[in-house]
Amino acid sequence: MAGESKIVWNPYSKGYFDNPYPHLKECRDTNPIQFGIGDSVFLFRHTDIYDIIRSKDFIVSDLSAFFKEKEDYIFKNTTTCPFLAKGTEMWPMYLNGEIHKRVRVAITKAFHSLDLEKILEKSILETNLEFETKNSFNLI
Repeated sequence: MAGESKIVWNPYSKGYFDNPYPHLKECRDTNPIQFGIGDSVFLFRHTDIYDIIRSKDFIVSDLSAFFKEKEDYIFKNTTTCPFLAKGTEMWPMYLNGEIHKRVRVAITKAFHSLDLEKILEKSILETNLEFETKNSFNLI
């Protein structure tokens, strides 16, 4: 189509790591449906995915099975233990059906049972005390 934007989602675009939101907004505003490598599709507007994410006709990717298939290749020539498949098998975002619902309920109950404000305040205080004499540190 004439005049159609050619903006394509790219996590390596200039400034993306500092602030991805301008790039994501441009994708959403000018090219909200993009087709990637293989069968991947990128949908940037909530209205385009609203029905999909609530439908039982779709399932999410099985990341654990993907890693199980690829671990021999990923970890060849290393002494690292290949436990990516095992470690990701219960990640809520990659679960389908009833198990997904049960895990989300459990996580919600766990978060509501904690006093997160006090925990965060204590963590910030401890972090500040630990690193107050440093010029910089990596915080993950």
